Amino acid sequence: MVIRLCGSAARLCTLIAAIGAGLISTTDAYANPAPSIESEADKTLDATKDILDMDLEQLARAPVVVPSMDIPVTSVAKEKSTVGRSAAAIFVITNEMIRRSGATTIPEALRMAPGMDVAQINSSTWAISARGFNSSMANKLLVLIDGRSVYTPVFSGVYWDVEDVVIEDVERIEVIRGPGGTLWGANAVNGVINIITKRAADTQGVYIGGIGGSIIHSQEVARYGGQIGEDWKYRVYGKYFDRGQFYDPNQPARDSWNQGRVGFRADWRLEPDEPDNFTIQGEHYVGNTGSMGTFSFPWYPYFETKYGNTYNTGEHLLARYRHVVDKDCDWSVQTYFDNFQRDTLLNADRVRTWDLEFQHRFLLGDGHQITCGAGYRYIHDNLPSNTEYFRSIPTDRSYYIANQFIQDEITLYPDRLQLILGCKIEQNSYTNFEYQPSIRALYTPDRRHTIWGAMSRAVHTPSRIDEDMFVESFWGFSPFGPTYGFLMIGNPDEKSEVLLAYELGYRAQASEKFSWDLATFYNNYDELTTSNYIGAVGNTIIYQMSNQGRAYSYGVELAGNYAVSDAWKLQLQYTYLNLNISNGTFYGNGYSPRNQVYLHSSWNLSDNLDFDLVARYVDSLGDLYGLAPDYIEMDLRLAWRPRESMEVAVVGRDLLQQHHYEFIQDVNYFSRTCEVPRSVYGTVTWRY
Repeated sequence: MVIRLCGSAARLCTLIAAIGAGLISTTDAYANPAPSIESEADKTLDATKDILDMDLEQLARAPVVVPSMDIPVTSVAKEKSTVGRSAAAIFVITNEMIRRSGATTIPEALRMAPGMDVAQINSSTWAISARGFNSSMANKLLVLIDGRSVYTPVFSGVYWDVEDVVIEDVERIEVIRGPGGTLWGANAVNGVINIITKRAADTQGVYIGGIGGSIIHSQEVARYGGQIGEDWKYRVYGKYFDRGQFYDPNQPARDSWNQGRVGFRADWRLEPDEPDNFTIQGEHYVGNTGSMGTFSFPWYPYFETKYGNTYNTGEHLLARYRHVVDKDCDWSVQTYFDNFQRDTLLNADRVRTWDLEFQHRFLLGDGHQITCGAGYRYIHDNLPSNTEYFRSIPTDRSYYIANQFIQDEITLYPDRLQLILGCKIEQNSYTNFEYQPSIRALYTPDRRHTIWGAMSRAVHTPSRIDEDMFVESFWGFSPFGPTYGFLMIGNPDEKSEVLLAYELGYRAQASEKFSWDLATFYNNYDELTTSNYIGAVGNTIIYQMSNQGRAYSYGVELAGNYAVSDAWKLQLQYTYLNLNISNGTFYGNGYSPRNQVYLHSSWNLSDNLDFDLVARYVDSLGDLYGLAPDYIEMDLRLAWRPRESMEVAVVGRDLLQQHHYEFIQDVNYFSRTCEVPRSVYGTVTWRY
């Protein structure tokens, strides 16, 4: 949808300020701004007056438009709030921001959030984390789609090639950097990503989209939205894509990727003023990815590289009911079932998950907003091996996670000062009992400024591979047998990794044209998973998973937005991370760049012609496995709307180099690290 500029100065100020939130507090450059609460006096405020010239008394009296503070969010407190009322490092990526960037996948869209480290390893594999410890098996980031956790309990990470969604149907992506365990539970250690799709009422009619180009060979999306009676709205959709291989300087990459999915969503009375509403949604998908695996054995030549396919299939079904008593009291219940199957050259995953959770929000006394709840998750997996050198013992296992949480938002001074206390208690099959408390403070001296701070404890609980893994490999230098053997085994006494985090942030709508957001943090990690030498049998060296690692990190995440003119907007981000790891050789903790810079220039050449430029700098990565040099890349997008219902665009990605590495040789050794090639594709979308 294209929103044309209004003639009045007040409407123009609202739009420009809304754009400013896109980078920091994350509103949309061209979509409708968040509902404004401005009065008639607001509309008479001179749009060109810079509030930095006001003294504090004038600033306190002045009614101003502050859309960067009014962006709606739900992930910070598990209830409706705004960016300005959030005591966390929150960033919202809107649908319009995704469209203007040219992103076709969720990982590509996540590059827009400060503090996020997104590195593409090959055509279908990404390393994604926040605030360090990155790898394709990164396990300290909790990812949800419409409230459904999509991490795999096998290694507590995300198979990003599976989590493909219809980008057009994404309403927004709420990205929280920093611990979220008090509300969201274990594994929300370094952050939470909550992908929220549009209501069925917002996707009525027909939508058809197509993409074709050098890497994205084809992509087709079809969606239809309708209604049954007055209360039911629904949508059904299908999507298929075929992507080509990346570049390997030594041999063909053989990592081409295709996937198809069908799904639906239905909403009953999903309106804010309705006392009851109900949502049900589901999806089925199937896909293939070219893959490789390097295997070792105790005879010459000791190593062999095999090629094949990774096959993914699965389905999920989610239902949620919410009852609203009044503006201060409501309760909800949600349940989902997820069935997942993955077959690789190395092994296979068969995982079934059933989850149930309840949440209640109510007002206690004059200044206590209580949010509490409980949940239970049951998981059964089957992990057969395709080789005797990698297996899980036992092959089948069932386990559970039960939790209870409570959070109290205490109003110390109305509309100015809040204290937020909370704690989550979990029981699980691995470590039995875990607790995750937090204390947060929020100070809003006026509607343009927010200061917040937090202290939190979060944990990452062990996964299947931590306790039950068995990996054996060999290498040598003669035709008579191996010189050394290597054995890695899991640890049934594995503990949870623990984080103590300290955060401080400040955000401001400095003027109608400029807004910015600053978040700083210090993280102290203990009991990190390491591989510990425990002895040798013959010429076989034995290592076992243990908790001997420690680390600390600190960093700064800065985002700013400036409206150069009515038609030209600039978004700039800078991320600094210093991560120091000690005590142990780490398994799967990954690598993150020290410095990152992201720039997005959005220019409306006319009412129906858009031009976008995205540039990014990523610092180098390196260790004993190799080096990924620092790089600068640029994307361009030109979009034309010949009519309101149709858009045609051409996108060039990674244009400055023919190909470049974004990650070092990955630590799992079974995902080939390829160079990301330059690519061009065209898109056509039509709505009716």
